[in-house]
Amino acid sequence: MDHDINQAQSNIEKSQRKQKERHDKNLTNEYTFRVGELVLMHKTEIQDKKKLEERWKGPYYIHADLGNGVYKLRTMERKILKVPINGARLKKYHQRALPEPIVLIEN
Repeated sequence: MDHDINQAQSNIEKSQRKQKERHDKNLTNEYTFRVGELVLMHKTEIQDKKKLEERWKGPYYIHADLGNGVYKLRTMERKILKVPINGARLKKYHQRALPEPIVLIEN
């Protein structure tokens, strides 16, 4: 009887280790940002209310990394937001390259 209990416990621990390895293998660091990086913040308050409403606000600077995927943001006007934001609500801001202006010279 004790042998069966020990065997079952061993099988459970082995199974849990395998599940943890599979879970950890699929984790990504998509929510990690560096201080000074430009990001957009998801507007969770609109959710599905307005079809054509912008879903992202920003850009903002990452002001501080508070750990555990939580960040303090700073506006372009250097105002620091009071509420920390979870990294899952952020995405990197990709600035568009502005085309060279066309200069027309008329004679």
